[in-house]
Amino acid sequence: MNPNTNEMTNGLPRFLERIRNAVLAATGLTFEQYTAKSQCYDVYFARMLFAFQAKKLLSEREIGRLLKRHRTTIISSLKKYNEEVEYNPRFKQLSEIVEEDVGNDEVIKQILNTMTMTEKEALNLLHTFQKWRRGANMEMPTPTQVGIALDVAIRTMRRVAKRNY
Repeated sequence: MNPNTNEMTNGLPRFLERIRNAVLAATGLTFEQYTAKSQCYDVYFARMLFAFQAKKLLSEREIGRLLKRHRTTIISSLKKYNEEVEYNPRFKQLSEIVEEDVGNDEVIKQILNTMTMTEKEALNLLHTFQKWRRGANMEMPTPTQVGIALDVAIRTMRRVAKRNY
């Protein structure tokens, strides 16, 4: 479920679009503007706002791909987020606007509930996760992806168990 391909489920692109629109409303910057190379504070803040919201469903690596930044840059900006909210009144106001527009945890739960995966996709993802867990030199699937795959696997096993008993 790479955010740059069509493998994503319907819920995730809607969530990302929601974040883009919220950041645009708060900062006046388009996604293309804050993914471009710039060290201007307004652009940096827009990226930080996007990354903080996207972290609810994506890994730092996936956010980095979207924002055209290395994952360590994303990690660094996420660490600075709370400090900016606490000590920068302008950023705090922007973060409140974005948070209000994106929605609360209930919205995220609804999106997660609409994210589905076929049994084959779940099997492949869980196999990849198990290889990563055992030390293979590969990227870890996101916790969200693993959770969805586990949900599919559990539903499948319950269905099979029902038939057998």
